[in-house]
Amino acid sequence: MANAPKLLPGDSLRVGYPKINHGIDNANEALNRSLTAESNSKGAMNIANDAVIVANNAILESSSVQEQLNQIVIEGDSSVESAQARIDAEGVTYPTLKERIDAEQSKIKSLYNKNKGIISLLDYEKYKVAIAEGFDWTKSFEEAFKNMKEGYTLTLPSGEVYINPESPFLIDHDYHVIGAGKRATKINVLGDKTVFQTAKKATSRTYYFSIEHMQIVANKNISQPVFDLTGGSYFTISQIILTGNEGAEQFGNGIIFPKGMGYFNGYIELDHVYVQGFNYGVWGEGNNVTIKGGFYNGNKQYGIYITPANVINITSIEASRNKKGGIFLDGNGLFIDSNWYEYNGNRVNEVYSPNNVEIPITSRNVHVGVAQRHDYSNVGIVHGQQEDVGYDYNSGIGNAHNSSYGLIANGNFDSLDKDGIPNGWRLVGTPNISYVPDKTTPSGYGNGLSITSTSGSPKFFQSIFTNNNDIKKYKGKKITSHMYVRVTASNPSDYQNIRFGITKDPLTSGGLSFGSFLNAQQVTIGKWIKYTFKYTIVGDENQINIGYQLQNSCTIDIAGVTAILGELNLANHEKVVTSAGGDIWTQEFKIGGRRHGFGTTAPTSGDWRVGDIVYNTIPASGGSIGWVCIATGTPGTWRTFGAISST
Repeated sequence: MANAPKLLPGDSLRVGYPKINHGIDNANEALNRSLTAESNSKGAMNIANDAVIVANNAILESSSVQEQLNQIVIEGDSSVESAQARIDAEGVTYPTLKERIDAEQSKIKSLYNKNKGIISLLDYEKYKVAIAEGFDWTKSFEEAFKNMKEGYTLTLPSGEVYINPESPFLIDHDYHVIGAGKRATKINVLGDKTVFQTAKKATSRTYYFSIEHMQIVANKNISQPVFDLTGGSYFTISQIILTGNEGAEQFGNGIIFPKGMGYFNGYIELDHVYVQGFNYGVWGEGNNVTIKGGFYNGNKQYGIYITPANVINITSIEASRNKKGGIFLDGNGLFIDSNWYEYNGNRVNEVYSPNNVEIPITSRNVHVGVAQRHDYSNVGIVHGQQEDVGYDYNSGIGNAHNSSYGLIANGNFDSLDKDGIPNGWRLVGTPNISYVPDKTTPSGYGNGLSITSTSGSPKFFQSIFTNNNDIKKYKGKKITSHMYVRVTASNPSDYQNIRFGITKDPLTSGGLSFGSFLNAQQVTIGKWIKYTFKYTIVGDENQINIGYQLQNSCTIDIAGVTAILGELNLANHEKVVTSAGGDIWTQEFKIGGRRHGFGTTAPTSGDWRVGDIVYNTIPASGGSIGWVCIATGTPGTWRTFGAISST
């Protein structure tokens, strides 16, 4: 569009008309263009508005779809169908469809597991209760055990689980409880009650069950056993860490398995079980018991205590820091080998002096084999603290070189019963009893015992056999006893009536009959003397005891008391004999079948053979090296040999 020419003054109509029309045309064209532009602008605006509307509609549509998806998949649809979908066949309404789907999947898995006999504690997680420490799963355990059936397995989750049961969780026939691998399940016991107990223990027996792969931490004040498996047979406890409260004055036992109402309790296996800090680590009455791997440490009484114990196998364990002793077994067929016994160097004198393995003489078919120790002083093997009772530190009894049956205690003088008498011993009369500190007893021995009489003839003894039926089994067997004795007396006339040794007479009023000691020794006043007694079982004895009889005003100190069913000789002792001598030279031994003993005089009692020798322990100028038996008898005929010159 060209610009219209302007009118000039003087233009005629003929000249001005075309200019006016040109201007009008331009104005019309401009108007048209303006209208077109306006129309285009409105169209553009409409398009833009339409686009906004479409976009908003798209957003709304998208939001609606997302909302529906959220409702259906995540939050639950508010439609009638979706609302109905959140209700299961049993009428339970779930907040969301997803939760119902998850629950159904869990049910399917649970049904699958139940078909396989598996119940998970997580199936009962809804019963757990929040507490300060975490969650209390007691109710979950109770509900789970209610649904357990014969042959079922209960699996436990990993992590910390707290329980506070008012009554034990009952283990019935063929139950299996399994924690997460590598003992990742940790059960913390908040109460003082038993945790696992065999069902109906008082009236019946429970067979075939196992518990494995978990840690159990007992409450520091627990007063009952963690595992009460009374009447249980054919059971296994495996890969369990059981922690108590080491050092506590009053505390429950770790694992117990008494017979209960059953006549038999057996086929029991403890496999890599670690028990620490209880009264007894394990206490039971069992047959065919296998204990292998793990440790039984820091318990107030014994790490393992089983009596009666028949066919027992204990290998590759540690039994350390138990205040009274590591292992106590009394029975038949006892095999103990390749174990570690660490001496408790922190024991309190006059409280405990632990023996590592204790086997009463009534036990039969015993093997105590290789044993490693942290400290070779005052350690003890089978009621003995010294190898001079005939047992090598690393071999013990029952190995290829020594098939002896058993021993009585070497005093147990550091542990008193409720009447103030050393455990295993009996007292007739009213003498005073006190301790002889271990630093004043013969070298290497623990605490001794001092018995002081003020009047009468009190007796102090321990029974080896108390039943003639048991005695008959060992007719012809020899009992050998060792003891260290030190005596003081205020009246020399009483010396002859101070006696000690082995007695076969029956007990009278709970005591030994007067003068009943066999091979009774008269004593050397004021010094420690080691005595050895031997007695061959006749078979008609009512009881056989070892003990002491005092007289009026006197005191007898005793230490290192042992007794063995069988003979001791040099061949049984595997300690290397060196030029330095050593303890081997303080005990009787045999060479060429002849006895070699020690003393201050020729023997005045006992059975001796030609060629037996007794060495003089107090040689002096003009005296002799010792005495030799030239005629067999009781005590035989003796002559001095090896004259000692006076210059």
